[in-house]
Order: sequence, then C-alpha cells, then structure tokens
Amino acid sequence: QRYCRLIAEHPRFDNFITTCILINTVCLALDSPLLDPKSSLSVFLNINSIFFTTIFLGEMLIKMTAHGIWRDEHAYLKNNWNVLDATVVLISLLDLVNVGPGNGFRALRTLRVLRPLRMIGRFPELKLVVNALVRSLPSVANVAIICTHFFLVFAIFGVNFLKGTFYSCNGEDFEQLSNEEIEYLTNPKPWGTLEAHNKMWIKSHLESCNAESWTNETIPTSKEICNCIGIGLWRKVLPQNFDNVFSAMSTLFEISTTEGWVDVMLAAVDQRGIDNQPVRDSNWQWAVFFILFLVIGAFFVLELFVGVIIEQFKILKARNGSAL
Repeated sequence: QRYCRLIAEHPRFDNFITTCILINTVCLALDSPLLDPKSSLSVFLNINSIFFTTIFLGEMLIKMTAHGIWRDEHAYLKNNWNVLDATVVLISLLDLVNVGPGNGFRALRTLRVLRPLRMIGRFPELKLVVNALVRSLPSVANVAIICTHFFLVFAIFGVNFLKGTFYSCNGEDFEQLSNEEIEYLTNPKPWGTLEAHNKMWIKSHLESCNAESWTNETIPTSKEICNCIGIGLWRKVLPQNFDNVFSAMSTLFEISTTEGWVDVMLAAVDQRGIDNQPVRDSNWQWAVFFILFLVIGAFFVLELFVGVIIEQFKILKARNGSAL
C-alpha cells in the first residue's frame, strides 16, 4: 500500500495518465463504424484500445490499493470524479469483450465517449466549471419555467391568428393553370359571375370537389377551388405551423435557435387567413411578431441561462478561491 501511494501521488504518474487520456481521445476521434475491421487503422485502434484500457485499469487498481476502496475517509470511491473514472474503465473492459451481433454489451460501445471526461477531474479549473453547471441546474430549471411561459404566450397568440393559414394550392397541376384561373383561385368571386367557359375550370366530378352545392351567390374559398382543380393540391407551405399549441411551441422553439425562422416569418407575412391562397407580403405586420419573439426567445432567454450559470460560477470561484 505504501508503494502504491507513492506511485499514485507522484506528479509524473499523473502527467503520464493525462498524456494517455489525450492520446486515447485522439484515437477515439479516428474511429468510425464504417472502417473495415481488417484494415490497418482498425487493427491499430483495437490494439490501442487494449493498451490504454490496461493502463487505466492499472491506475484504478493502484489508487484503490493506495487509498482503499470505500471504508477510509479518502477512499477511492468516495470521490465522485474517481467514480466517473471507475465507470469509464468498466465500460472500456466491457468494450473489449468479443461479443457477437445483437449482444447487449455492444450498445455500451457508444459510452466510450465518456473517456475524455476523465480529463475534468485532473484540472481544478475544469472541475470548477462543471461544478458550476451542476449547481446551477435548479436555477436553470426556474429559468426554463419562465421561458416556457414566454413561449406559451406567443404560441397562444400565434394559434389564435395563424391556425390553418400555412397552406396553399401548389403542385404540378397548379403550375399548369392559366393566369385567369390563378386569379380566380387567389381572389374568389361569386360563382354566378363566371362565364360558362370559365366554369369548365372546375372538375365537379372529383371526390374532393363540392361545386355541385354552390349557388350563384356562393363565394368559394381558395381551398375549395383548389380541391376542384385537382386532388391533393391544397398542401402545407412548411412543416412548421400554428395549428395547435403543441405545434406552435415546437415551431417557436425551432425559431428560438434561429434555424429557419425567416421561412416561417415569410409564410406568416404571405398568409391571408384560413383556406385562402397566400399572396406575397399580404400581412407584413407579422414580421414584427417574429422579430420581437426572436429578440425575447433567442437573445433574452439565452442571456438568462448564461447569467444563471455565470452567477453560480462566481459563487463557487469565491468559495474555493480558484481562478479560471
């Protein structure tokens, strides 16, 4: 036990293990499931995995012998970072087991990504950052609740005004329509005002068409006209929509990442209400709604999360007297 303690507490031993972790991390980055198992790189990586797993296993056994496993005050498993190291070593040992396809142990291979985490326990600065992240989780949860309320307000507003509006008549048949047909579809007029040859546009025999019930005073919607031109032409403009609160929340969350928010905004700007064909820049006021949400949902909310974590980091830094 005395010799193991001398080895475990020697600075060169710690530097050696740190170097091994760095090299093993680089080798993990080179690995790929598409590699030929018989290729030289695959063979090298397998040998590398066995070599470093043996070293890490030896490190764990030396430290367990030097400090004890559990009973002593400074025992190996009473340190959370050592528990992480032991978990990674055990996963690495299971990874070395030669299992066939479909065996449950093979799923543990994905946990090899935990190996670089062993670096955290060796640097006080990294430990401080991780501890700040963990300690800030309760505060982050409170911020998440507040953010959810913000999102819910915008979602309900969007559902009230944009439900069922992100649809349009499109497709191959639509592209073949004449300008007069597109004009009537975009700006419907009473059915009786159409001349006889223009009424030939409507295919009343289609199952989706209800033109037989139209009177001369009936003003069909763009959707009804579209369904009478061809089957299945009335489609969603975008996968995102505000048809219900859940879809609206999902859409707003995606917008908050600044991913595809311009397309959603333009769809809202072009829409003209339920079952009406969109027209470009019909309701430009909706741009204000999305820009306002982006400012609140993307920038303000992000700053809240970052501020909570930084505040916890400052508290831990002052308590431990550590510098980043």
